Amino acid sequence: MKPSGVRWIDAFNGFVRPFLTLCFFGLYAAVKVGQYFILVTEAGAASSITSLWNQEDWAIWAAIVTFWFGNRTFNKERGR
Repeated sequence: MKPSGVRWIDAFNGFVRPFLTLCFFGLYAAVKVGQYFILVTEAGAASSITSLWNQEDWAIWAAIVTFWFGNRTFNKERGR
């Protein structure tokens, strides 16, 4: 990100990515909560919890952690 020199534009530019991440996390959490309540009424709590987290969820989790934390590590090593 190159600073533009206009304070509110620079602040907004730095706000967009975290805000979108939080919005998508909220949407994802809402879907998972909805799935949980549907599964609880059909199968019970214990089997519902284990069936909510699958391979796709692991992939999403790994991508988010790598994006937010791995990128910073590589940038530090490169001197950025």
